Amino acid sequence: MPLILATAVCGHSNDRRQLAPMVAKAMEHHPETGRVLVDSGYDNSGQIHRVEKQHGAVVYCPPEERREEKPSGRRSKARQRTADFRAGMKACMRTGFGQTVRQLRATTVEPVIGWIKDTLGFRRFHLRGEAKVGMEWELVCLAFNLSLIHRLKCSGKGGAPA
Repeated sequence: MPLILATAVCGHSNDRRQLAPMVAKAMEHHPETGRVLVDSGYDNSGQIHRVEKQHGAVVYCPPEERREEKPSGRRSKARQRTADFRAGMKACMRTGFGQTVRQLRATTVEPVIGWIKDTLGFRRFHLRGEAKVGMEWELVCLAFNLSLIHRLKCSGKGGAPA
């Protein structure tokens, strides 16, 4: 299981505008990252382009399944570029590499959430307000990271003691 490098909470109902801020936070701790793998909830071509331009990292994001536009409908150049970009992402995620990284995400990220829910018993926030909820979530993630580091040290996979 990986360490949690960056956390944030927001009052938005989806993650479409959260990719660039989260990647920026993660890059503070791990700036040499060359690839970013996210789920379809982050499907926002503007955010993806921004991350790739600012950080030089390639973003792998399976496009969100949406209703197809009517082919007879007229599209602006911007919408056409977005449609072409999404088609490229979809094609990339269908390749062997795309399937491999998708499975990698499923086996690295999803177990973290399950561990937090099942082992820590964290299923809902107890505080109110975005700042307090953010603090509570950071404490939960800190508990996860400390537990992981402890387990790695005890198993002998954590390297030499500092």
